[in-house]
Amino acid sequence: MAKLYFKFGAMGSSKSAQALITKFNYEELGMSVWLIKPSIDTRDGADIVRSRIGLEARAQIITPEQNVADEYHAAGKYDVIIADEAQFFTPEQIDQLRTLVDERNMPVICFGLRTDFLTHLFPGSRRLFEVADSLTEIKTVCACGRKATVNARIDEAGRGPLAGGVYAAAVTVPRRPNGPSPPSAANGSGKGISPRSVNASAPARSDDSRSAKTRSG
Repeated sequence: MAKLYFKFGAMGSSKSAQALITKFNYEELGMSVWLIKPSIDTRDGADIVRSRIGLEARAQIITPEQNVADEYHAAGKYDVIIADEAQFFTPEQIDQLRTLVDERNMPVICFGLRTDFLTHLFPGSRRLFEVADSLTEIKTVCACGRKATVNARIDEAGRGPLAGGVYAAAVTVPRRPNGPSPPSAANGSGKGISPRSVNASAPARSDDSRSAKTRSG
């Protein structure tokens, strides 16, 4: 029986790379894959999914107003759906993916963030936690060397501004190979997934003013 999968992780945990590798593995078996992404994610081009290690593939973009099931039927017959940046899909679109799993008996594999830089669940991620059959955390490492658990928004100098009582880590943002330079967080690109957002370990206590660095829990 097919399942709805949600594979989530902090920034820099190679979610897009794993999505593209998964696509390749299915295609190597002769199965067709419908790769989709939300229209809000334009950091690598409107219809491109690109990983930090240089893997990339074209994807169909889905706007918040579109019905994913309708777009699937219009796109043609596919054996598997892979969704990158799934946190930006609406809860209704997650339900539509759930329906495709049940009605078409086809796997749908979603990759994305769990929370924004304020540790609030994205609406799409929240719905995935509610209806997905399989939840898998993709782990990565914080700049401090410990497990990354949250996303931190930083400025151009790499400093973490105080936001809601939480200090972010001062870290270096990796550049994507052959990709465009990341815009600053000030341009408002994406609710907490600005390319100036990075992974970090657990946030510091709001009453601790001794350090602006993130501390591990």
